Amino acid sequence: MEFISNLADVAGIIRDYLRKNKLKAKNFADLMNVKPSYLSRVLSKSENMSARTMIKLLNTMGYELVIMSKKDKNLFEQCAYAELYKDSKKYRDEVRSEVMTEFEEDLKKSLTNFFDRITTNTKTQSSSESREKVNE
Repeated sequence: MEFISNLADVAGIIRDYLRKNKLKAKNFADLMNVKPSYLSRVLSKSENMSARTMIKLLNTMGYELVIMSKKDKNLFEQCAYAELYKDSKKYRDEVRSEVMTEFEEDLKKSLTNFFDRITTNTKTQSSSESREKVNE
């Protein structure tokens, strides 16, 4: 969600949209059914647009206009940050769990191999010692 507090924000959103979608301003003006010169004035921040035009413009880009008080905006941002933190913590925990599972599996394999070698070496040593005793 982006918060718009002035026309410069709208112009920036339009520019980003044009860049991301590889659109020319003329094509976007055609989509909005406005003259390219009007869109140019909006982009240069020299044109005050009506609320109707702003809504049309935002809807064309896939945005929805939501009007809220500054108090509500602050509360919304706090909730959004809390949600982001919760999601990032959940993600970290999932990654940590996956890494630990892989680590545990690797450790188990390494220990199994280690003990197998010890057992094999011990058996080999025992056989050698037995043969030596028989040969004496």
